[in-house]
Amino acid sequence: MEVILSKIQNIIQDLISSEERLKDAFLVDLKIKDKKIEVFIDADGPVSYDKFRTISRGIEEYLDESLVIGEIYTLDVSSPGADAPLKFLRQYEKHIGRKIKATLIDGSEVEGKLILVENTTISIEKKVKKEIEIQHLDFKEIDKSFIVLAF
Repeated sequence: MEVILSKIQNIIQDLISSEERLKDAFLVDLKIKDKKIEVFIDADGPVSYDKFRTISRGIEEYLDESLVIGEIYTLDVSSPGADAPLKFLRQYEKHIGRKIKATLIDGSEVEGKLILVENTTISIEKKVKKEIEIQHLDFKEIDKSFIVLAF
C-alpha cells in the first residue's frame, strides 16, 4: 500500500508542478483504505472544481492503467473541509481575520482572531479581561489548530 501512496503523491506533485492552474494547490492528506482512496487538496487561493477534476483524472489514469488496486475502486478528491485541522503553515494565510483555536504541544490552548502570518509565526488576537492581547506562536509550537466556525 505504501508504494501506491507514494506513486499517487508523485502523480499529484507532477500535476501541480506542470499544470499552470494548479500552481497554488498542495496535497494536505491522502488515505487509502481497502479500495477507497481519499485525496485532500488545498490551495493558497480558491480551490475549484477544475483543480479537483484535473488531479482526479491524473490519478484515475494511473489506477486504470496499472490496476494496482483492481478495476473497481472509489476515488474522492476534495478539500479537507471546514472542520479539518490546519496541517501546513501555508493554510493559515487565507484564514486571516477568522477565529482560530490552537492546541499547543504543551497542552495549552489559544483561541482568538488570526491576525498575521509571517515566516513561521502566527499571531492571534485575544481578549483577556477587557484587554486585547496579541500572542505570537511559532508554527512548531502548535500541535493542532482549527478554524472556529461561526453559526
